[in-house]
Amino acid sequence: MRNRYCVPRILGVEKHEVELDGGSDILGISGGTFVFEAVAMGAPGGPENDNDAINVTGGTDSNVTFKGDVGYANATTGRRVSVTVDDAVLRDMDDNPTVTFAATENLKRLELQNSATVRLDRNANNDHTTIIASQLAIAEDENNVPTARLDINDGFLAINYDGDSPLEDVVAWIKSGFKDVEHAWDGQGIISSAAALDPGAYAVGWAEASVIQPLQYVPFGPDHPFGDFEDIDGTTILVRYTLVGDINLDGTVDDIDISILTGNYLSPGTWGWADGDVFGYDGVVDDPDVGLQAGNYGMSV
Repeated sequence: MRNRYCVPRILGVEKHEVELDGGSDILGISGGTFVFEAVAMGAPGGPENDNDAINVTGGTDSNVTFKGDVGYANATTGRRVSVTVDDAVLRDMDDNPTVTFAATENLKRLELQNSATVRLDRNANNDHTTIIASQLAIAEDENNVPTARLDINDGFLAINYDGDSPLEDVVAWIKSGFKDVEHAWDGQGIISSAAALDPGAYAVGWAEASVIQPLQYVPFGPDHPFGDFEDIDGTTILVRYTLVGDINLDGTVDDIDISILTGNYLSPGTWGWADGDVFGYDGVVDDPDVGLQAGNYGMSV
């Protein structure tokens, strides 16, 4: 059985609590400003073949905030809710829909279509928000240039994938979001509005968990920056707002980070964040990377 709960456009701010637990549920939201305190889709331990979905489509001043779990993030089946944001109604207008996640979410899939925007924000306790998803899709044009935007702000993103790693796509989205040194974090793709406030000190770092886990002094668990998620393992891409030079993504620039960057300084090849290319994303570990990392030495975020 498929349940459909449609939220029409309503002027003003509407606060909702929604619970759907029969088969595959669809929550459709179009237009208006809505704050969802809770959206419970499916039930803990429910059927694994559920295909619960939240679809946010364009409408004038469409602005949706989720302040609680969408679905049951800690269910044994987990990650059954897919969230799609589409500006199809607004693709020729400036007021594209924005979805804000102000709570840590565990999703099956997060998809940004056309020129939609998704943003992470801190929760009611002022904690950072983490989005963990099995799949992430960001719309691109015919030239493979992103048209939508995922703003991680000062939060975290973990993509726990099956099969081939999507790291190449994720890195391309981050580089597109960064844009260039003169217009840092003003592009489309994956950006950080928090890093944009001081792009010489803060950035978006990324790595395969299998690469950086041996370099982190905090194991995955309750005290780890990315949270206590069983789904974070070796086949996970970690993305976070952090200091320029925090190579192992533990939130601190220390001797471990300095050693990695120094070991790859001016070495031939194409390098990524986990190798020491921590500024400009140009594939080279050079003087700007060294200088900015040194400036952050001993600091934590």
